[in-house]
Amino acid sequence: ERHCPKRVSCSQNSPCHTWCAVDPITNEETCGCNPGYILSSDNITCVDIDECALENDPPCSQNCDNTIGSFKCSCSKGFILRPDERTCKPVGVQPTLLFANRIDIRQVSLSNKKYTAIIRNLHNVLAVDYHYKKNLLVWSDIAMDVIRISFINGSKPR
Repeated sequence: ERHCPKRVSCSQNSPCHTWCAVDPITNEETCGCNPGYILSSDNITCVDIDECALENDPPCSQNCDNTIGSFKCSCSKGFILRPDERTCKPVGVQPTLLFANRIDIRQVSLSNKKYTAIIRNLHNVLAVDYHYKKNLLVWSDIAMDVIRISFINGSKPR
């Protein structure tokens, strides 16, 4: 860290638009940008980063609106923004853990620790999935060599 550039006041003839740094080895002045901005190709001016366009690490779990120097997250209907102001959680839905123990598909409510079997007397269930919008439970039974589906309450299996 001893040889890192140090932020300084820009010299009077500096072309930098935001702030300056001096390289301690070369004593050369370089331009820098505030958070939410990046140095443009001219190495002098700062341009806004569109955080919402980042594909590898998007800042918001649902909706993202780019603002000058920052961004603002929002949620779809039926969800609210968590205190971190980046992720959304469903309104009025109690979190539940679904799992299979080979012969049953069970659920545990994470809020009240209620433990119930949804579907019983299966043969060898290894994989379970849940379709949130359609309220459907899907599982594969390797002993029966089938993929089955039912409503989350266990009704109408097919």
